[in-house]
Amino acid sequence: MKFDEIMNKEVIDQKGNSLGKVKNIEWDNDNNEIINIEIGEGGIRETLGMADRKIISYDNIESIGDKVLLKKPTIEIPEKSEQSDELDYYNL
Repeated sequence: MKFDEIMNKEVIDQKGNSLGKVKNIEWDNDNNEIINIEIGEGGIRETLGMADRKIISYDNIESIGDKVLLKKPTIEIPEKSEQSDELDYYNL
């Protein structure tokens, strides 16, 4: 697969969440393989250089087709407890 075929593909985690699009690829010239991909969230923040970018190891990629599918979720977001509306400063 060529670089331009991977660039700007949408990256989807195992739960079906879109993480952004491929913005950069780290390549190992000695072994001719991808090491990491960099994911950008897009939008005006990225254009201005203010957006966060994520680095995903090639080992975490399940497949590359129309979209890049990951083997496992990269971010676990804890569900909110409905018991209390107070902030828990120790468990942010």
